[in-house]
Amino acid sequence: MDKIVDLVENSAGGYDLIVERDAGNEIRILTGNFSLAFWKNMKMVAEDAIEEIEYNKEHGFYKGK
Repeated sequence: MDKIVDLVENSAGGYDLIVERDAGNEIRILTGNFSLAFWKNMKMVAEDAIEEIEYNKEHGFYKGK
């Protein structure tokens, strides 16, 4: 089963991150007035993670899906 990853609009006009912590229990990452900066940083970190995981998968180190 895939983990929940979603967005919810916040009162500052940006978006907070919703992720599943465990067994369907969601947690909200508040971004507040720094939403744009948060998402730009998240994009950079996500791209790095994807590259590393793809490398690990190619070389047999990654056992996930």
